[in-house]
Amino acid sequence: MAVPVVLLSLEVIARLGSGYLEKPEDQLSQEAIAYSLKFVDSDQNIYQGLDNRGELLAQKSIATGYELLGDQESEFFTLNEQGFRDEESLPVAKPQDEIRIFILGNSTAFGRGAQGNQETIATFLEQRLQNRVQDQRQSPGTYRPDVFPFFPPTRNRLAQLPAKIREGNYRVVNVAVPGYSSGNELAQLALRILPYQPDLVVVLNGYEDLLLPSNQDAAEIPQLAEFAKNPDAYFHQYLRQSLRNKAEKSALIRTVLSFTSPQNTNQIGATLSIRERNTASLSQQLPDSDAELQARLDRYQANLAQMIRLSSAAQIPVVVALQPEITGRPEAQLDPTEIAIRQQLGESYAEKMTTYYPQFATTVQQLAQSFPNNVTFIDFYRLNEQFPTPTFTDPIHLNGAANDVMANQLYGAIANLPGMQIIPENFFLD
Repeated sequence: MAVPVVLLSLEVIARLGSGYLEKPEDQLSQEAIAYSLKFVDSDQNIYQGLDNRGELLAQKSIATGYELLGDQESEFFTLNEQGFRDEESLPVAKPQDEIRIFILGNSTAFGRGAQGNQETIATFLEQRLQNRVQDQRQSPGTYRPDVFPFFPPTRNRLAQLPAKIREGNYRVVNVAVPGYSSGNELAQLALRILPYQPDLVVVLNGYEDLLLPSNQDAAEIPQLAEFAKNPDAYFHQYLRQSLRNKAEKSALIRTVLSFTSPQNTNQIGATLSIRERNTASLSQQLPDSDAELQARLDRYQANLAQMIRLSSAAQIPVVVALQPEITGRPEAQLDPTEIAIRQQLGESYAEKMTTYYPQFATTVQQLAQSFPNNVTFIDFYRLNEQFPTPTFTDPIHLNGAANDVMANQLYGAIANLPGMQIIPENFFLD
């Protein structure tokens, strides 16, 4: 009887002292857990053997690989009935005066790092568009008139004014899903988004496509296919995961491990959406050869081109934005926390990223030139001085203030799209 008594006593002592012994990086933060995916089956039972510490529920989808479940809420986010990051349900039938803009992408577009839905790019963008419509109504003289005069000097003066954007109730819908690559987004656009009659599509991506191996068409639930092919491996993984879950509940075991286990140097990569299931470092997930890089570029280009063609056929403008990443910002503009994040990633990661990622921008620029009437490109990799310090909460996720700046730049691009503007009568004369 002495053994369990001693162990119980040590557990109590360990719990009392765990706050002093455990380092902050030993456990995922509450925010990281909330934003991490938890994969469940159709009955919402978790997949045994996977890392299920997350709170963002997702299930397998034949069409898109996986998708978020609807009607979810946490301290950090709210998902509507359709699984979109929105407080209100989105009916398929669009109201007559509603102008719908859909934001597709991965966890950056989803808004990981934001303290709530109100700090996401989608919400900030919607506010700006609504404010623009209100300003046009209150101060029409600051914009181009609805009817242009014929007198050339007056025409030239009025042409210098900003164009009015289309009148209506703007609704920006955040349909981004953490971990999605362009392959997932293509299927999502074709099968889930187009039925909602979007007036504009914004695609914010790039990072997942750079890290996703070329032999995969899109991101999938990690390890699920391998487990199906190898039941023995699944059983052993299940046992390991079960023991790990039990160990994490014991302060005594965590205390012993803190003294005996090497420090985890991949905490940054461990909290990146779906990549928390990948044991390889972020640097190891980057292409290991020029041929592999080109294959990933080709896949990205092909998926984006198909998305653009689908949108063009429905006369829907597209804004493609290359998402931010911490190595794209000068170190002089980083605060100490951001500098620590960059240093933890390692020189190999920074060297590969600064070499490879700009080639994704070149790929999108080529697509924009091929579809000049339907595509606008924004490169967020090289962030300007308008972004706050700090901007990054990890290599690719932004704080609320940075999301606001991104929304402002997207707003400027959208307001300049001919398809989103009101063309005055007599503006074009023969």
